[in-house]
Amino acid sequence: MIRPVGYLLALLCVLLAYAPESALGAEAAQAVKDKKAGIVLMPLRVGKGISSEYSSAYETAIRESLSMKYIVYSGKRVEDKIQEVYQKRSAEAKEGEHCDETRCLQDIAIEFQSELLATASISKSDAGYMISLNVINIMEDKTEYSKSEFCEKCSEGKLIGILKKMAMVGGAEIVAEAKKADEAAEAKAVAVDSEPPTLTHQPLKMSTDVALAIKAVAVDNSGKPSVAIGYRKAQDKAYIVENMTAGEKNSFTFNIPAAILRADAVEYYLEASDPSGNKVFSGKPETPHAVTIERVLPYYEGMVIDRKTKGRDYDSMVLLNIGSAEDLKKDDILTVISIHDRVVDPVTKEVLQIRQALMGKIKVLATAAHSAAGIVLKENEAARIDRNHLVRLRCGKVYGLTGSSLKIRQVELNWKQNVEPEATGYAVYRAESPDGPFNKIKTIEGAGITSFTETDSKSSPINDQTKYYYQVAAINDDKVEGMRSDTFAVLTKGGPNPPTGFKAASNEVKQITLAWGKSGDPDTTGYIVQRADVAEGPFVDIVKTKNADDQQAVLKVTKELQLEDGKKYYFRIASYNKAGKAGNPSPAVEAYTRPKPQPPSGLKVVREFVRSVGLSWDTYPEKETEGFNIYRKGKGDAGFKKVGNVGKSNVTAFTDSGKELGDEAVYEYCVTVLLKGVGESGMSEPVRATTFGPPVPPEGLEASVGRLKEIVVKWKPLAKEDVAGYEVFRSEDGEKFASVKKIAGREKAELPDKGKLEDGKTYYYRVASYNGADVKSAMSAVAQGSTKPVPARPSGLTGTKGEVKQTHLGWLPNAESDIREYVVWRSDKADKGYSSVGKAKGASSNDVKLGDGATYYYRVTAVDKDGLESVPSESISITTKPLPLAPSGVRATATAGSVSVTWGKSPTEDVVKYNVYVKGTFSDSVAGTTDGASFEVTKDIKPDKSYAIYVKAVDKDGLESVASETVKVTTPK
Repeated sequence: MIRPVGYLLALLCVLLAYAPESALGAEAAQAVKDKKAGIVLMPLRVGKGISSEYSSAYETAIRESLSMKYIVYSGKRVEDKIQEVYQKRSAEAKEGEHCDETRCLQDIAIEFQSELLATASISKSDAGYMISLNVINIMEDKTEYSKSEFCEKCSEGKLIGILKKMAMVGGAEIVAEAKKADEAAEAKAVAVDSEPPTLTHQPLKMSTDVALAIKAVAVDNSGKPSVAIGYRKAQDKAYIVENMTAGEKNSFTFNIPAAILRADAVEYYLEASDPSGNKVFSGKPETPHAVTIERVLPYYEGMVIDRKTKGRDYDSMVLLNIGSAEDLKKDDILTVISIHDRVVDPVTKEVLQIRQALMGKIKVLATAAHSAAGIVLKENEAARIDRNHLVRLRCGKVYGLTGSSLKIRQVELNWKQNVEPEATGYAVYRAESPDGPFNKIKTIEGAGITSFTETDSKSSPINDQTKYYYQVAAINDDKVEGMRSDTFAVLTKGGPNPPTGFKAASNEVKQITLAWGKSGDPDTTGYIVQRADVAEGPFVDIVKTKNADDQQAVLKVTKELQLEDGKKYYFRIASYNKAGKAGNPSPAVEAYTRPKPQPPSGLKVVREFVRSVGLSWDTYPEKETEGFNIYRKGKGDAGFKKVGNVGKSNVTAFTDSGKELGDEAVYEYCVTVLLKGVGESGMSEPVRATTFGPPVPPEGLEASVGRLKEIVVKWKPLAKEDVAGYEVFRSEDGEKFASVKKIAGREKAELPDKGKLEDGKTYYYRVASYNGADVKSAMSAVAQGSTKPVPARPSGLTGTKGEVKQTHLGWLPNAESDIREYVVWRSDKADKGYSSVGKAKGASSNDVKLGDGATYYYRVTAVDKDGLESVPSESISITTKPLPLAPSGVRATATAGSVSVTWGKSPTEDVVKYNVYVKGTFSDSVAGTTDGASFEVTKDIKPDKSYAIYVKAVDKDGLESVASETVKVTTPK
């Protein structure tokens, strides 16, 4: 989409003014000399169904006509520069984005030092051909020339004629002579000045797209400050920097170009400087002033550029400049409008609105790059559709979108009315993230309806205290949606307010009673009680009531809810709504339970065993005794944890056993008593116990040597009853061992290891025993074994050189008695890329069908009867005989019936003859063969024809050289 931007003209002028002469291209320099403007002819756009063989003729026709007025840059260098610029811009763009077309076109124009671009296109439809040509000043906001023509029945020749005529945009007029160079100003000595100017500026926050004037006052002790402004569209990266215009009383002004005001926001900064180079800023490039742009100008995507007439009556056919409507297609319906008077604020004189009148509808018949042909469907009888009327496919952008959420699961949206006459309603979109995806949730009929309330539904659910993102687009009377508004985020209402009067009762046995007043929030459905161990939290949910009228909760000890005796807790309460969303909690209150009873006494260790400890303690004297709990703490544990329970008052013993216990591990134990109606006591005085250690390691370990990909490991079995089996470990370096296999049973003491062992490699083994609790012993002594090695590396590899397309290879045979074969490997690189080219029983091999004058690298490996392959031999290189050198200095002279060809002989010594070739349309043919340095071609030679001839040399082995240079000759008539 091409949207010319005028503000880069100043940048172009600076580049031209300071470009060194040597940097100018030949045509650019000629343009200066001839006083012609330069123009870049973009590649012709040819649509489907049009033969590409005429593309060159079409472009030539355009270039020749344009050259009457311009210096034309075209062809491959333009195509190469387009590719270079687009690749560079796309690489600099964010991920997932593409080159901004306007910026890329401006870069191309600057590369050729031209303000003008010419674009042409030919498209074909069932109705005929659409031909378009546009000359665009890419540095200014205007089209210099635009022409479109629709041709129902056109031949290729007629299309060329239309393009020639269309491209005659100024005849042979010569651009007026350039002004003479400015006189050099005399240098004036100035005193050293280190004080910057004083810059006064009131930053703007909002403006319309009609005009944006930036004003400032700058004062300096030198009396001659200058003020520059840097400005850009908010989404752009680079600033355009220009000088502000100086006025009376140290004032400076600058009008932001209209093209920049097309953005939704503009950013700028001011820089005042004096002759000594002292500077002061208002805003800076990294922290600019931002101005929001309010839309006033009517939105349009093109205009009517011609309407055919039949006598005094208007025809229904129209031609359009479609401008930015890249997605326009056949059968699209365009709305036609005209601009009427402006609505102006009587106080500020600011343009508030530009009235638009609906002129009618146009149906698109065919489209080109920037133009389209259409037919009038309907129009205003009082004022017909004519030239310069504006067209658009869709409505403009909706502005002023805002929203709020004052009720549960409900969002209220408002926006400014779209005043375009064809607007009939709006489409409302919603997303759960600012980047989308946005889904349509409502279609509103009526352009005057500028609000919408969304409520929770199955198709479009709304959650509490959740941020949603909305966009709105206007819909025209053809049901086409316009540009969407800026995104507006709404945070939905959260949970209801907490109840008042929250309190908690203390010193109750294993319970705490909570009470509160009713919540005053109508959204309240129930309450959530939270508990924490300290006033600062964290708080966790422990009770959820189901009625807004509930005012009490009794917390009792359950499996899910634990309350420690004599411990202080902190509680708070929150209300929740029908969706289960809780609001802010109340302030925390504290309460404590009744303290625990005294712990048991006389705890002692009565047995220590393998992962097992026996305990006993004194009988507890209280009648309410229901049982005892046993707790354990190991090394590294943060505290005691419960490991068992005795549910009878007269049982005062317990055995702790299981996989949780370690070997040779020290533990501490405590016991508590459980009293009916009171709860659990504190812990008794701890006692310490130590479990048994691991079993003994095996002895007599040994490993086999010389087996194919296998090592057998053996050891002496252990007779101790606590041994449940063995585990074998393997290492490649004798230090880092990894488990190979676990063997159950203490009688089995052998393992054949076949675990992907390497050939000819030594491995190290150790064995450990383990008991019924899977506790391992220390490692046994190390035993080492090894597998069968691969054959030795072959040596003595040689190969013949300079043979035609082959070489003979030989090497020394290996000493091993079980060698089965040798494998020959070849590559065109010395150090990589080798592939097998043959196998041999003996110590030689031939390699044929090789390239001419090519260098190859060879290696050989040996393979034994078990399939073990050696490492490759040292590589060698050979080079086959090369092709002879081609003859040089080929010349040709022609008569009406023959062509005489001469050449310089090939410097290759064994050349025996020369083949003379004549190039043909589909293939080349041999015109003759000679052992000399000349030949006369007479076969199939005709008058007034062009021929291309070349020569090849042939050596004694029949190798033919590459072709000499081709000479072209034309026979006389």
